[in-house]
Amino acid sequence: SSGKGGGTPKRPGLAQSLGGEVCDKRRVGGMFLHGFEKKVHRSARILPLISSTAKRALSTARKIAREIGYNKKNIVKTRFLYHADEDAILELIRQQNDAKDSVMLFGHNPSFTDCVNMLTNANIANVPTCGVVEITFNTGRWSDINKYEGTLVFFDYPKKSQE
Repeated sequence: SSGKGGGTPKRPGLAQSLGGEVCDKRRVGGMFLHGFEKKVHRSARILPLISSTAKRALSTARKIAREIGYNKKNIVKTRFLYHADEDAILELIRQQNDAKDSVMLFGHNPSFTDCVNMLTNANIANVPTCGVVEITFNTGRWSDINKYEGTLVFFDYPKKSQE
């Protein structure tokens, strides 16, 4: 146990999937499996997967679910993430079940980039198409997560190696 609230530190993952390209399974899945997924281990601890109902976000969520062995029928689909701003995304994160120590969100910019910066003060210019971010918080309760208290652990995207 660690953190001011006890329990396992909370780890929301944010995946941005809207843009000019559809995320390729091998590139996104491979990037994911070589980074973020290694940290949380291929387990049911990554629950829930929550996705915008938009076609590209949901497609990315399904591809990641398949790569990590998560039943895609269990993906929570919500229109809410399509137009949610960073404060609304934070509220969604705060509402998660404390029995789960991870959550993955699939949505859109500019909200996801703004949310990452608000949670971590990382000053990332853009979480690009198919970008994956991992943030940890030193608390055992989702409701205790506050702005600028997160630690950016992982940030990657398919075209990063080409820059």
